[in-house]
Amino acid sequence: MPSSDSSKFFTEDWTATIPSHPNLRFIRLIPSRYDHLVRILSNPLNDPNNRLPDDTSWKDSDSQDLIYTFTKLHIAAKTDHNSLSLLVEENGKIVGLGTIHEFEHQPRLANIGTMLEAEGRGHGVGKVLMKLLLRLSNELDVDAVEAGTFKGNVAMRGLMRSLGVEETDEEKIVPGDRKVAEVMFKDIERERWENFEFVVEFLGVVD
Repeated sequence: MPSSDSSKFFTEDWTATIPSHPNLRFIRLIPSRYDHLVRILSNPLNDPNNRLPDDTSWKDSDSQDLIYTFTKLHIAAKTDHNSLSLLVEENGKIVGLGTIHEFEHQPRLANIGTMLEAEGRGHGVGKVLMKLLLRLSNELDVDAVEAGTFKGNVAMRGLMRSLGVEETDEEKIVPGDRKVAEVMFKDIERERWENFEFVVEFLGVVD
């Protein structure tokens, strides 16, 4: 259930730190930071399930569409409290992002997603990020949260297994007949992470 301070997560800029991982900082993704969003998502090396390493198909219009989509989510979340995105900073460098968004075509259901650059993989950053996202998912005004990945994403599947989240073989198809997952983690018991320890600093209201 959302806490009494939940609205601040959606209306203010903020950063979060984890006492056990002082080298990590999590920064709310707001419009003034969308350059990081575009850089991470446009890099084919960060999306091996959908694009080849030498893929050059990303266009300026893709960046514009991405910014439009996230701006729309950002604005709606101020009142609907149904979407949060954050950047992952390790030792002062942005190395990834995490998102929790309500599905437009499935109201009251939110999806958790992560994407880490090469520098952020293989040493526990993804696990800390997922724990924080699961904790923050309790602030969203939705009924359920889930996550999904492709069968070849062994790291993600192992991470979720280590957190005690069961997977099911199930394809996720979104409008446009686009497959976004082959393995689903459904009906996640997000309440289990309500007491995950983190420190948040609210920095004031953002447009």
